[in-house]
Amino acid sequence: MSTLSSVIDSIKNSVSSGKFKPMKLLPAALLLSTELKRPGLSAMDITAEYIRLNGELGIPTGSNPDGTPNLINASAYALISSMVKGIKMNGSVSFALPPGSITFTGFGANAGGPVTIKGFNDGIVRGQGIPG
Repeated sequence: MSTLSSVIDSIKNSVSSGKFKPMKLLPAALLLSTELKRPGLSAMDITAEYIRLNGELGIPTGSNPDGTPNLINASAYALISSMVKGIKMNGSVSFALPPGSITFTGFGANAGGPVTIKGFNDGIVRGQGIPG
């Protein structure tokens, strides 16, 4: 298991060398430190925020003066939705679970009577998957 100082040293060395290459697998301790509750990617939500920010910049976001649809908004949605699709279809996810986060209980019996067992993970659990 990596210590926090070794993770920090690894990040500092990678960035300061000028030849930063993304790690294929992040250290489990680093993954745990980035745990946040996030709603997930939504092309529609991202596009709505983009259009809102364009409006703040003074870029027209409504229909064109002749009443035709604003193609900038449609283009933004096409671009953003293709990016979100690319992330969801081609991305990979690494994760880590803290000690004690997986618990289990089992029931059974033997000649002495009923048996109940309980347990939990006593170390960091690491895994990989794909975005959903």
